Amino acid sequence: MPRDLALVDCLLFDGTDGSTADDRGVLIGTDRPIRAVGASDDVLAEAREAHIVDLAARAALRSGVTTVRLVGESRYADFALRRAIDAGAVDGPRTFTEGHALCCTGGHGWDADGLEADGADGFRRATREQLRAGADLIKVCISGGIAGEHEPIDTPSSATMRWRPSWRRHTTGAARSPRTPAPRR
Repeated sequence: MPRDLALVDCLLFDGTDGSTADDRGVLIGTDRPIRAVGASDDVLAEAREAHIVDLAARAALRSGVTTVRLVGESRYADFALRRAIDAGAVDGPRTFTEGHALCCTGGHGWDADGLEADGADGFRRATREQLRAGADLIKVCISGGIAGEHEPIDTPSSATMRWRPSWRRHTTGAARSPRTPAPRR
C-alpha cells in the first residue's frame, strides 16, 4: 500500500525568492501533491504513517557513524526518527535519545522546548514522563549552560535528582560549578 513520503533535514530551495533554508522538511502525499513544507519537526509531526527519509541520518551512516546520542530534541521528533530507523524505514545509525531536556521553570533550556519542572517531585514526574515516552537517557539542564542568556553558567540549581540505577538509563548534564552544592545521596 502506498504511503506518504516525508523528506526531512533538507536544505530547501525557495524558487520564489531564490533563498535556501536549513533543517526543512517536505511531506509528499501518496498521489504526489505536496502536503506540507516547513521545519523538519513540523513535517514529522504531520507525517504519521509516512515513509521517512532523513537525509542527515543517512549521511551520518554513510560516513561511518554507527551510533548517535540525541539530547534536547524538540517535540519527540528524535523518537519518531529512532522508530523509523529501527523499523528499517530510514537508513541511519543506531540511535539513543532522550526527548526533551529537563529544566527548571524559566531556567536554561526553557526557551529551547525543554520540559520545565520544579523541585525533586517535579523532576521525578518529568523524568518518568520521558521514560514513558521511550527515553534511553535523561538530559538535565541544571545551570546557565554555555548558551544561556538569562543566568551565568555557574548559577547554582536547587533542583536535586537521585539517581535510580534500576531505571537502567543514563543521565547527561551532570557537570556542575564548584559553587553548586553536590547532590545528596
